[in-house]
Amino acid sequence: MASNSAINNYCDLRDQLLNVHEPTFPQFATPRVLRQANTGSSVLKYYAAREFPMQDPVQIDENFAAPTGFSREEMLACPKCGKPNAPTRGSCLYCAAGIENPVAKGGSGKLDLSSPDAHEEGISVIILPGAAGQARSAAAVLGRNVDEIGQIAATAVPFPVARLRTRELAAELGGHLTRFGFMCSTLADSELDIRNAPRRIRGIEFTTDLLRMLDFNTTAVFEAAVDEVRLLVAGRHAVSRSTTSEHLKRGKNNAKKPDESKEQRDEKILDIYVVGDERGFRIRTSGFDFSCLGEAKTMFANDNIELLADRIARIRPGIVLDKGYDDLRHLLDAVWEPDFHREAQGLHRSGLGRLSRQASDVFDNLNQFTKYSRMRNKLL
Repeated sequence: MASNSAINNYCDLRDQLLNVHEPTFPQFATPRVLRQANTGSSVLKYYAAREFPMQDPVQIDENFAAPTGFSREEMLACPKCGKPNAPTRGSCLYCAAGIENPVAKGGSGKLDLSSPDAHEEGISVIILPGAAGQARSAAAVLGRNVDEIGQIAATAVPFPVARLRTRELAAELGGHLTRFGFMCSTLADSELDIRNAPRRIRGIEFTTDLLRMLDFNTTAVFEAAVDEVRLLVAGRHAVSRSTTSEHLKRGKNNAKKPDESKEQRDEKILDIYVVGDERGFRIRTSGFDFSCLGEAKTMFANDNIELLADRIARIRPGIVLDKGYDDLRHLLDAVWEPDFHREAQGLHRSGLGRLSRQASDVFDNLNQFTKYSRMRNKLL
């Protein structure tokens, strides 16, 4: 145990540190502060760690540098006493009066943001571009990271932030986000209509004032005036498959770890929308005739579909070409999840007298892309 003189020396040096570093350090000394002051005393480090056991010496700089709490603009005034409260409170901190705020709903004190199942009808709340809202308040309401809300607000395109069970909940959440400075809209799953996929086409013919699109499965030809083409949405259809193979021995499970293999494939796709047609047309790199590009055609389908999108976008001014889906997929996953299903592939022979049982987990983003594409057309 250190002597009383050592403790007194520690207290004196701590007071000196507080006087010298008052503008920089908080009003208490910590092991990191003492080390930065080059005290070099093991006695001081021992008593500093003993007196301040809850301080994290690794994170202390970040904790003091980062802003905490909510800004003045984000605070809510109590209707009874008028004092400011955090936007996440359901009652006043000072007088306990009830406060109408975005998260004071239901018995749990939270707005019900649970998403309906994939087969159930849902209402998507969408933040529109053009308004700089309070990202911290919106993140508190949505249960999302502040950085994610900042990225969504900076995308310059309509973006879904929640998929809810009823229109009432969607309208309520939209009202709160509007109060935080965002512009919002809502779209029902029935309006996005992913069950009715865009018509797939196998070729395009360019004329002076028409765009002739050839149906993939029939001889039908869809004609659209050049002035009617309004939107192009480019993206990738990605399918991820993870397969596990469990070896069986004499009809019983093998104790060895199952073999696992992963497969990833993707294909570029392009959706075309014209005035008066909400279903749209879809081009895939497979099964499409890119001879319409003429001499600009290359040997690679991925390059050709990009050249085709650029050419269609140039046929008249005002056609919108959206190439941002691939960069935004990670933000969409929180609201419009990729489809997932498990395939049980049964028993397979893996050698002489050997059997294995296989199953695959498959993730597919095609319906997610279709929702994004239809949303862009609806809110253009």
